[in-house]
Amino acid sequence: GGSYRFLRARQVGGKSTILFRLEREDVLDYHEYELTWDGQDHKISDIYMFAMGETYSEFMRRLILPLAAQQDRSLASGLATVESDYVKHTDTMALAGRQMQNGQPAEALKTLADLPPKMRQFRPAMLMRVNFARMVGGKEYDDAMDEFARLFPDDPATDLLLFDSFFSRKQYDKALKV
Repeated sequence: GGSYRFLRARQVGGKSTILFRLEREDVLDYHEYELTWDGQDHKISDIYMFAMGETYSEFMRRLILPLAAQQDRSLASGLATVESDYVKHTDTMALAGRQMQNGQPAEALKTLADLPPKMRQFRPAMLMRVNFARMVGGKEYDDAMDEFARLFPDDPATDLLLFDSFFSRKQYDKALKV
């Protein structure tokens, strides 16, 4: 059970969007649908998922890049540096994900810490760190949240993550200001 509720329609960067809130027992997320007009109907061109901190198209690209690079080794040389680095370190990030699934968030954090500095600051890696650190708690979570907020101050996911962080620490006044 849960709910999926329309919140508002708005213009963002000259594009029409509609915002929905997803609420389930342990999940709060927002989905912002980007709309295009084909002359007859509005169509959904992408979805920004706040909890993931990226659009669905970015998420799918990230999933496909390592597979495509395996098929065509020259592909990585034509990618932006951060994407090329991501392809090189996909196995490490996948290992961290498996460690988390196996109930080893501290080990998963250590695995992420072994990534090169630029990769540790890659938004998907930072989101993994925040989520893993939430399970460890304490200073680890506070440090991960502080770094995410510093690196991505204008990212819509930052507000949702900060709200969760403040709420979990019972800092309700700060949660309400986010």
